[in-house]
Amino acid sequence: MALVMHSFSARFWSIRYNTLPKNELQALPCAQKTRTIVVNCLSSKLASKTNVTRQTANYKPTLWKYDFVQSLKNDPIDQMLKDKAEKLEKDVKSIITDEKAELLTTLELIDDIQRLGLGLMECFFWTVGMVFEPQYSNLRKGLTKVTSFITVIDDVYDVYGTLDELELFTDAVERWDIKAVETLPDYMKICFLALYNTINDMVYDTLKEHEEYSLPYLTKAWNDMLKAFLQEKKWSQNKETPTFKDYIENGWMSVSGIVILVHTYFLMSQNITKQGLESLENYHNLLRWPSIIFRLCNDLGTSTAELERGETASSILCLMRETGLSEASAREYIKNLVEETWKKLNKEISISDSDNYPFSKPFVETAINLARIARCTYQHGDAHGAPDSRSKNKVLSLIIDPIK
Repeated sequence: MALVMHSFSARFWSIRYNTLPKNELQALPCAQKTRTIVVNCLSSKLASKTNVTRQTANYKPTLWKYDFVQSLKNDPIDQMLKDKAEKLEKDVKSIITDEKAELLTTLELIDDIQRLGLGLMECFFWTVGMVFEPQYSNLRKGLTKVTSFITVIDDVYDVYGTLDELELFTDAVERWDIKAVETLPDYMKICFLALYNTINDMVYDTLKEHEEYSLPYLTKAWNDMLKAFLQEKKWSQNKETPTFKDYIENGWMSVSGIVILVHTYFLMSQNITKQGLESLENYHNLLRWPSIIFRLCNDLGTSTAELERGETASSILCLMRETGLSEASAREYIKNLVEETWKKLNKEISISDSDNYPFSKPFVETAINLARIARCTYQHGDAHGAPDSRSKNKVLSLIIDPIK
């Protein structure tokens, strides 16, 4: 990911929560490159030194850095906005760690997201789009942690990791055993430990507050998503383009909507019911339809960059290969499919007021908002992974600028 492997773990975790040096937020090279390095992977399968060709991701500089705050004007109104911006910067950094806990590994993970050009602000903006009400502050904090992990791990699967390494990581998450870290290469160890500790802390909080053991549901969602990541990696490595049907069946899971919504269910502090847990475990349509919309909107916004990176699977490409459609026609078909999926989601919403519906009204609204924020994020490109000035203005108008 634009970092050589021996420095990946060393630089990955070098910043602490109480300071973020200005010079640490410099952009990584944007040009796509590959390089061959010698890697010593400490695992049962990868015990010897091997030459591994690593790709680098085409990350753009983060838009949310120290210079932005310093560039604000000094008149009274702008001073107020400057104070708000500085407070927001501190608040967003604190989102990824509970105030009463010392999860430095989690915090350091998020600092590295800053290094990669993947800002916390984009993750936080996503959570505000899902659930904005003041009483859900803790939910937004938890989801910012979750989406930050998803962003980093997704790029490890897409770009940095080898197939053998990714199989080890997938197996470690499926086992959910701290001893599994011994099988992982060095750069994956701290990532797994940060994920393991953070999710276990969330499970502890749910058990303490609601007397419900959420670990099986959370780890199942993570495991299913990582298996979907792994399948996409195999397609890419084998230069294989799946059928459109196979891609969608895998893609609505790999897009991460399920992981986000399963975490949301336990973080909302609503009534947790047996019927709700069963529906959650079976990935009820209320989780499925927003995830499909998320996937299709993501493909519309990111397919060009993915093709440049050499990936062989997206809904647009699969449709073009299968039907012979042009890219423009394939995009139009996907847009129509998004509209059809919205109709299915609206039909699901229409029955959500019934007495035997498994989910509460706030959770239903948050699931709908997942589809909405996905459409907002990918409407004009990849506003999450490659934010531009339009994306920055959305955040400014929503969070920083006063409501007039």
